[in-house]
Amino acid sequence: KEQGAKGTHKSNWVKLIKRYDIRQTFIQPYCWWQNAAENEIGHIRRDIKAYTHRKGSPKRLWGFLGNFVSGKRSITALSIPTAQGRTGYEIVTRETLDITLYVNIGWYDWVYYREAKEKFPFARELLGRCLGPAKDEGSGMAQWALKPSGKIAPGRSARPLSDDEIGRAHV
Repeated sequence: KEQGAKGTHKSNWVKLIKRYDIRQTFIQPYCWWQNAAENEIGHIRRDIKAYTHRKGSPKRLWGFLGNFVSGKRSITALSIPTAQGRTGYEIVTRETLDITLYVNIGWYDWVYYREAKEKFPFARELLGRCLGPAKDEGSGMAQWALKPSGKIAPGRSARPLSDDEIGRAHV
């Protein structure tokens, strides 16, 4: 599929921008500084590589790690002076976001979690690796958990292992 100005010349996109009187501009190839989104993508890529290297997580989990990194970046304030230490979401809605899911348990940390299919009071804690928040899965505090079998499941009530538990679990 053709990309760029030549490829969009006679497309629905051109009709759309003419209909709504949208001014379209183009950036030069390989000039990432002309588009702020490219810089943010660079930060996300850097963080994905750093987490993968530091935690020793498998590269095939990059999709979950990408969600973790971009989710964390979207709810924490950047060093933009005009934002005054607030996120874009907070500036627009005047609501402070909850960062608990990203702070209490880190990427690829060992956790005990409960599977959603098991009912109280019989739900036992299972050992797994945290792959970040599981949005739209179970409760608001659900985390994706990598089971020892290699399967991924949403885990509710995930909690990090204590130092004593790490020693006993032979992690």
